[in-house]
Amino acid sequence: MSDRSMLAGVRHSDGLAEVSDLVESGSPTPLGRRAFIAGTAGAVAATALSTTANAAVPPGASYYQPVGPVRLADTRTYQPYANVAKNFQRISDRVIRIKVRNSPYVSIPANAIAVVVSIAVIYNGQQGWVQAVPAGNTSNVSNVNLEPGDGAVANMATVRLSADGKIDVRGVHPYDVVVDVLGVYLSTSQKERAGRLKFLPKTRRALDQSRVARRWQSVPINFGVPSNAQAVVVNLTAAAATAGGFFTARATRTAGKPKTSNLNFAVGETRAAGAIVPLGQNGSGPPSIEVYSDGDARMIVDVTGYITGKDDTESGDGLFVPVNPNRVMDTRRPADVARTGKARLWLGWTRAFELPQNTGGFGARSQMSGVAMNTTLVTAMNYGFVTVLPAQTQRDEVSNLNPTRVGHTVANHVISQASTRGIEMYALCGGDMIADLAGWYTGSPRAITKPSPPVDPPPQQAPFNWLLTVPRMSLQNWVIPNAVSGDPVVDSGNTWHWTNTGMIGDVGASIVVFGHRTSKGGPYRYQHLLRSGDELIIDTPDQRHYRYRYVGEQLTNSSGPEILKAARSNSSGTTFTLVACTGRGTPQNPGVLNDQPLGGIAWRIVSTFVLVDWKDTAPRGNY
Repeated sequence: MSDRSMLAGVRHSDGLAEVSDLVESGSPTPLGRRAFIAGTAGAVAATALSTTANAAVPPGASYYQPVGPVRLADTRTYQPYANVAKNFQRISDRVIRIKVRNSPYVSIPANAIAVVVSIAVIYNGQQGWVQAVPAGNTSNVSNVNLEPGDGAVANMATVRLSADGKIDVRGVHPYDVVVDVLGVYLSTSQKERAGRLKFLPKTRRALDQSRVARRWQSVPINFGVPSNAQAVVVNLTAAAATAGGFFTARATRTAGKPKTSNLNFAVGETRAAGAIVPLGQNGSGPPSIEVYSDGDARMIVDVTGYITGKDDTESGDGLFVPVNPNRVMDTRRPADVARTGKARLWLGWTRAFELPQNTGGFGARSQMSGVAMNTTLVTAMNYGFVTVLPAQTQRDEVSNLNPTRVGHTVANHVISQASTRGIEMYALCGGDMIADLAGWYTGSPRAITKPSPPVDPPPQQAPFNWLLTVPRMSLQNWVIPNAVSGDPVVDSGNTWHWTNTGMIGDVGASIVVFGHRTSKGGPYRYQHLLRSGDELIIDTPDQRHYRYRYVGEQLTNSSGPEILKAARSNSSGTTFTLVACTGRGTPQNPGVLNDQPLGGIAWRIVSTFVLVDWKDTAPRGNY
């Protein structure tokens, strides 16, 4: 496979980001779309409860300093990369150890305690993940996820350094990786002017350009960011790509050609990546950045905060305390299910978690204004988006993750403000959610504006086919739809879903199904034996398990309206009704049942069950 094909359309001399024929474009034209892509902070960053400017600086605090971008490591051994950035130690075919302090490629101060890197991973045919952790750390976290069809996938990561100033980049499989340094956090024990994170009062869209291909796009930052700020915290999004490629962001009027990329995308994808981008100045205009697109995609840039400059006010707010990687939420884990009573997030569901406190480098929650973390959506149930926000605050129509297909697994580095109740994740698309914390920012958390957590809507309608089990009837077969006629379904010995009746997942639905009682194997042969309280079970393809309780029976003629009327009158609530011919014996068919006062194909037995509960049966594990 060529390097070009492995990189999903990236066409550079170093395989990821060197570009040529650079052209600067005009000013952006915002379109104001509804739900594409917020910045890395996810939701609105409101005014904190109180200032901590005069509070003591917590142990392990640091301030940010932009660096590079400079390539630290490139594991590719084929030309033209065979001699590029090889100053790393090969621990195994899956792990490399990189010097950050004392790197031969870039001068990093001796008091650096954490690093911000961009990690690009080249898919090799094996689905999996890559993590960046302090050297020697064995935390169970991830930063980049790869799936079939990927080329190169990039994501930003914030990583605490080991005592000797190194990080490990580890893959579950032996992937080639390219690691670029973007900035470092420098240790401090005092209040600082420069290098602190300040959230904007509201996430702002700096650019929404309908189509950008193979050119530089200027992005003025003309709202709430002072001209002396060092950098901006942004979320870059390539939406509805028609040609694969990458985005590279840098300060305006930066000299030379960039050799790194922030975001890689393939044809048809909508993909986002967080970035901290140094600011420049375009003449006498506002501070600005510029973004190059190699490929063809709608370009969206959202700004959530900025890094203060040397002329800012001295304060202890906005300093960063890096910690060892800490998985604080994983909806696949039994412990998380037990804590919340829920497993996956279904479409439109929300899940929240509180930040760790007074352990593992975390201080009191009252000292935490926000976090840096890697957020992963696993096995999306639909296309759509995920929004990260302070728990129990107003959610804006913005997003951090954008799955583009069912089953998609996608990650993004997120910097989010916290509330007094922690962090919340809203998944319009549904799926399992993971949060891996890299550290926290000093300051006061945001006050909650909603007195209680959001109420999750019912799950969406379940797809067919459903597995029907009724122990009393010794019945187990499939419920199958057929809009034209139920005959092909029931003649195969299965159960027909009565067209235009309720669906699994609908609240208050009256679901009606039909099966044979005296022919084609007679799956409903023992329907007359049902007793009050008997159980009916439905298992769905999307791994839901529904339990219903038997409440009553009626006899009707064969008229469809009469059957449906009987089904809906047996009980209120969400119901499931079995319908079959009563089956009176005749001289021509002496062996059939004769247990009803009215019998034969002209009459129906209608047995109704009411919903008791349901649960998610997707496999859980100790991830």
